[in-house]
Amino acid sequence: MQALLLIYSFLPGFSKLFGSQLFFVLNVPIIFILFRKVQFSSKEIILCCIVITYIVLQSFQSFLFNQNFNVSSYFESLYVWILPFLAFFLSKKYSYLLILKAIANVSFIHAVFGLLTYGFISYPTYIQDLIDTLQDGAAYFRMSSVAGSLIFSGIVSIGFNIVLYLNIKKELNGIKFYLMAFILAVATFFSLQRSSWLAILIGVTIFCIYDKRKFALSLMMIIPLLLILVVFVTNNTFYMNRFMSLFSSDFNPVDERFMIWASGYNYLSENPFGYGIGQLGQFAYKNNSDLNYFITDGDYVKWASEGGIFFILFFISTVIYCFVKTSRVFNKKLSKSSASHIAISLGFLVQMIGSNI
Repeated sequence: MQALLLIYSFLPGFSKLFGSQLFFVLNVPIIFILFRKVQFSSKEIILCCIVITYIVLQSFQSFLFNQNFNVSSYFESLYVWILPFLAFFLSKKYSYLLILKAIANVSFIHAVFGLLTYGFISYPTYIQDLIDTLQDGAAYFRMSSVAGSLIFSGIVSIGFNIVLYLNIKKELNGIKFYLMAFILAVATFFSLQRSSWLAILIGVTIFCIYDKRKFALSLMMIIPLLLILVVFVTNNTFYMNRFMSLFSSDFNPVDERFMIWASGYNYLSENPFGYGIGQLGQFAYKNNSDLNYFITDGDYVKWASEGGIFFILFFISTVIYCFVKTSRVFNKKLSKSSASHIAISLGFLVQMIGSNI
């Protein structure tokens, strides 16, 4: 499973290197291989039917009432949703820990790849050309692997919180734990995505609450390395300027994002049932849809605008569930492993505020 997930995650890179979208077709056999022996219960089949029926009806009304409906964007976006949607059923075949270990290892590989291609190392021209091709479209100064920094930051920040969880479950210990945690933390830092910084901060906070001794030991080992990293950044104009721009009113994109999110609210108020999957986000932008503003940042705003009331209710219920569980974490009524599981979920919810993955 780990190898299949790794191949799946690198498909955007293969597509860039060979200049062909056909590599994304490999998603289909990967999905079939992953689910070839999964057995669905009647309740799960009913749930699938309800979700699929809603998507079909919502897409039909969007096609009728949205004059700018883009068929290509719709199918591309729906296609990207396939594996995340089916991932709900992965636990029927694989153990929970096995899935988390696979995700952690895939995240670590992306983090290492991101560090190797970020600019710390000088490569021969032909290798650098390949790296530039892989990182085409990534925001300047932001670390990425084979896709944009938003996707990269989501992968490595979730991987970091999972590594903490595996350590609490005693499935990952010793030098391997510290190495993976450090590399993933550094990769998250250099992605320069503030929402991802908050995501791993949640995991670290809960980790500290439940295991102060191990947290102190981790800091003793990691802080010297982080200090070396800080010295490198502060003495390198290339990195220092970009880092400071995150907090500068001259470069801070907050105003732009508020304008984007306000546009999403306007779209939702115009059509409470949603404009349709893929009609307002990155796919619509890349396919040159006839829109004044695209929702290119903020998953919640994009999904609410595209999916309408149903998606809003779904995410509200998810957020309420996570925060209720989190309140129990700080009262120490949950086990350490359960608390870490909530940290993973909360970290992902926070990271989605500033992403569009």
